[in-house]
Amino acid sequence: MVSVHKLSTRDPLHDMQLLRDVALVNERVRRELGPPPSKYHKGTAQQKNMEKGGMILQQLTTVAATAILGTTSAWGASEVTAANAEVVPAAIAKYVDDDKALLAYKSAQNPRGGKTAAIILRHPKDPAPNRGMFYEDRVGYTCELILLREEEGKTRVTGRSQKAVDCGSNQINVSAEHLELNDQLELSPEKVAFVNEGTPLGSYATSFENTDGSWHLSRATLIYTDYDEASDENLVVNETASYPEDVGLIPMEKFDRKNVQAALSKNKTLVP
Repeated sequence: MVSVHKLSTRDPLHDMQLLRDVALVNERVRRELGPPPSKYHKGTAQQKNMEKGGMILQQLTTVAATAILGTTSAWGASEVTAANAEVVPAAIAKYVDDDKALLAYKSAQNPRGGKTAAIILRHPKDPAPNRGMFYEDRVGYTCELILLREEEGKTRVTGRSQKAVDCGSNQINVSAEHLELNDQLELSPEKVAFVNEGTPLGSYATSFENTDGSWHLSRATLIYTDYDEASDENLVVNETASYPEDVGLIPMEKFDRKNVQAALSKNKTLVP
């Protein structure tokens, strides 16, 4: 365990949040519009700052995804389908009310028969306007992760959480379009995980497992940066809480980040 908190007269966490938010915006614009024309000469301070923000963002996202989702092989060899607008089956679409947006959908074939499906819904349906990097005016958005079992032509809900997908302070989630969060959702017949990218403090992810027909928390991971005054560097910190090593049994429906915050803070390590 590594103690990483450093006090400082400046507010480095706020500085880092601004840097990460700018990097997030730049990355989304780059994905949608392509790379911008070269504006800065190689080796200038401006270019170095932009590259540093991008590298930290990429590291946070990669570390969080690896820590909570693991490798593809860790989720087993079952067939997993990620949906697009044309292939969402009617049995799943019926769970999406007219006033809700379908942000993600995946299904996993169970070797013993039937399928496990996961959907993420947001209310209200329309994406939030871009409020920049401050959240004082945020109102009313909620997201829900729902697990379903498809078998013999019937579909039923087997688990749900209104806390796994952050729509209270996460601009990416509240502004996502139809099925835009598919890449942040991972699924196998007995496991599901979601990575909240671009939260004010870093990337936060949760993983749930199905045991005897009931879904429960298996792991929570928080990846963030913390300014180290002595080295004048932003350190990447990993906090992890796992069941049963660090927390007791938490049913999926009762999961709340507050319930694992103490356990997370006790398990801090620095990411190289």
